[in-house]
Amino acid sequence: TSLEGDTFNVSRTTRDHMGSYVCIASNGVPPPAMKKVVLEVTFPPLIKIHNWAVGATNGSTALLECMVEAYPRALNAWLFGDQGTPVQPGARHTLREEEAGPYASRMLLRIEPVLPQDFGMYKCDSRNARGHATGVLTVFQLDPSKMPPASEETSYTLYGHAPPPRVVEAECPVCPDCPSTHECSPSRKASKPGLFNVESIDTVYNRSHWLPLKPRDTECRAKRRYLVKVGKPVLFRHNNASWGSWMRDSFKRAFDSSRFWVTLDGDRTSLLEYVDGHFSRRYSLPYAFRGNAQVVYNNSLFYHHENTDSIVRFDLGNKSTAALSLSRDFSSGRLLYATQHNAMDILADENGLWVIYASSSTNNTLVVKFHERAMMAERVWNLTLDHRTVGEMFIVCGILYAVNSVSEATTRIAFAFDLYEEVALEMAMNFSNPFRNTSMVSYNPSDGAIYTWDMGHQLLYPLLFANSTSHAAS
Repeated sequence: TSLEGDTFNVSRTTRDHMGSYVCIASNGVPPPAMKKVVLEVTFPPLIKIHNWAVGATNGSTALLECMVEAYPRALNAWLFGDQGTPVQPGARHTLREEEAGPYASRMLLRIEPVLPQDFGMYKCDSRNARGHATGVLTVFQLDPSKMPPASEETSYTLYGHAPPPRVVEAECPVCPDCPSTHECSPSRKASKPGLFNVESIDTVYNRSHWLPLKPRDTECRAKRRYLVKVGKPVLFRHNNASWGSWMRDSFKRAFDSSRFWVTLDGDRTSLLEYVDGHFSRRYSLPYAFRGNAQVVYNNSLFYHHENTDSIVRFDLGNKSTAALSLSRDFSSGRLLYATQHNAMDILADENGLWVIYASSSTNNTLVVKFHERAMMAERVWNLTLDHRTVGEMFIVCGILYAVNSVSEATTRIAFAFDLYEEVALEMAMNFSNPFRNTSMVSYNPSDGAIYTWDMGHQLLYPLLFANSTSHAAS
């Protein structure tokens, strides 16, 4: 990779930037001048464990492995038992370390033969000048007559400090003296300016860094132009937690009705997967989430990274991450809706992904349409709606709907806003909160239903669509 210019700036340095950089100056008269610069990025240890439960029989072999990422390179040790007794190399214990890159190494402990006193808990301990991490493994006794099949699990359990996600952001902020040129034409202003209106965001956001906004999805134009009725909720399952989120994949080609995921406020680094109603696996998230407004889209979890302005995309297949930094006019202390629980509400509809958040400088509501793969904004709407006056919001086919209350048994969806047309819509739909404590409302375009979490009850609401708002039913 090459870059022209006399300055090379890495604004958010990560371990991936480590390596040698060469500066070459030439005026056409050989030889050119060259200078090599080595960039070192220091960071505390991160331990990855592929197989934390190692089964063995008496007299067999047990192989324990920990992957360590750290710079400066860490001092590593194996510990055994609750007391953390150091494991020493000997006739039955072989300790080995292998370099796996400029900052990665593989810790290996081989026990052969395994004796009864070897069963129990082991720890791989790693520390450098930046910090310390400890991974936990278990060696358990297998029944020789019931040997388990080989595992095809490819995920890792993480311990320590995960690297920050890659953040896609604008190259530079908008020029402070750039004039504001955007004015809504009279035909595109909200019909109720006191309730809904679009204010200019040109002094805050640089439109040149947006991706083009794609037209409204064809299915929306043909079948789901407007939501006209919300049906009676159906109980899907129950959990005792008051705050949580449950999701199926919102990308139609990845949708599987037998598979769903759950997040719980009490465990902000875990995503729980269920198949056919039974617990299947736990994903260990590299960064803690905040709130309960996540979404699974095309086999990736999108969530608000706690104490940051970033949306993280966590790929459930290869465990890779990427991030979108909102930065402009965002404050993690400004919470949404009457519930005042989420700083971001990440949503999906037929057109892709959206995020709603509160303006840090006004009572306005900001809506961002962003590209799920590029992790870049496509458009931003600054709505003169005080989000604190509504219970929840969701988006269907590019139309933002607001639920009046999440604590009243019977409430209304009394207004909506078409984000593509930038016009307010009159609505008069009933909406129910059977247990009067709805903490999550999300639309899934794959099955055309609303998902809610009401006092731990996970509910599904069937929906009726029409091509005109005149069909709206109460």
